[in-house]
Amino acid sequence: MGGHSGLEIPDPIYPLGIGKFELGSQASLRSILYCLRTGTMVSCLPLSLANIYILILSVYNMDRNKLALERIEHLFKEADLVFKENPKRADKYVSIARKIATKINLKLPKDIKRKFCKHCYSYLKPGINSRIRNYKSRVTIYCSNCKKFTRIPLY
Repeated sequence: MGGHSGLEIPDPIYPLGIGKFELGSQASLRSILYCLRTGTMVSCLPLSLANIYILILSVYNMDRNKLALERIEHLFKEADLVFKENPKRADKYVSIARKIATKINLKLPKDIKRKFCKHCYSYLKPGINSRIRNYKSRVTIYCSNCKKFTRIPLY
């Protein structure tokens, strides 16, 4: 972008198949992956150690994020199953899932974010410890544990 002159190489994300190579950019990682997949290393920039390191880190982070998301989804399933017998254990599962997400800086999906209170971090079960209301083009979720609410706009 700002002032860098790059080398033209094929890139599968551009419709014309031509993209700029800049060290550390997302397009360059895709270009490197494209070159490795197709075996057209002659037309691509020779891989330096920095580029290989960036590629390995990006693949490692993708695997780490996928694994963490699977663990978080499993914890929320367990919280849903155990909530009827032991709500405190369900809250503990929520805190463990949040700790996993914050440790690797993972953005939680919307469906998971709305299953716990943003104020007291307790697992929310509609009709049992929370109320859900629609009013003026937004959804309001009331937590019965901390008596606070969260408003979610409807689009």
